Amino acid sequence: MNAVVTGKQRAGELAGAHARVLIVDDDPEMRDALQLVLSADGHVCDVADNAVSAMAVVDRKTFDVVISDIRMPGLSGLELLDRFKGVHPDLPFIAITGAGGTEQAVDAI
Repeated sequence: MNAVVTGKQRAGELAGAHARVLIVDDDPEMRDALQLVLSADGHVCDVADNAVSAMAVVDRKTFDVVISDIRMPGLSGLELLDRFKGVHPDLPFIAITGAGGTEQAVDAI
């Protein structure tokens, strides 16, 4: 039996399970903090400091979820999301930002 699993289904299946996570953020302190918290919870984390590096890592490895900052130099997290949707449409993507306000969050949705 074959099944098509959507990003939302996969994210739901991961609740309580250990996931392989790609963390993308240009801020090393934020990357390290996310990796520390997620690793302590048993998740396996890889990191990338920009969107171009993230795309290269996803081409080499399989991930259960990507967590990316929205505001990064070069390609933004939203541009990374657009590229991933075309190549990895079922890969759950969590966009985060330290920016105040909701405009970027609304744009991401």
